[in-house]
Amino acid sequence: MKIGMITDSLGNLSFDEMLRASAELGLETLEFACGNWSSAPHIDLAAMLESPATRAEFVAKVRDHGLTIAALNCSGNPLHPGPQGKQHR
Repeated sequence: MKIGMITDSLGNLSFDEMLRASAELGLETLEFACGNWSSAPHIDLAAMLESPATRAEFVAKVRDHGLTIAALNCSGNPLHPGPQGKQHR
């Protein structure tokens, strides 16, 4: 078993700051929200889909911090009462 977290837990940090903090906390793996529901600034989904180089750089940064990717979470909450929920109904 590996200890990890969903990166929304550190959504107030930039991608690089979140990676540093995760490594300092002794985490081993990360779950990234990538369904455009997350307010965390850790994945630019459009850029990742468009560019193999962007994907490779993303994976390299994660690995450089001794971390792995546990999941790419595409879930959302269409029942959310706010504008995002209404957009997806």
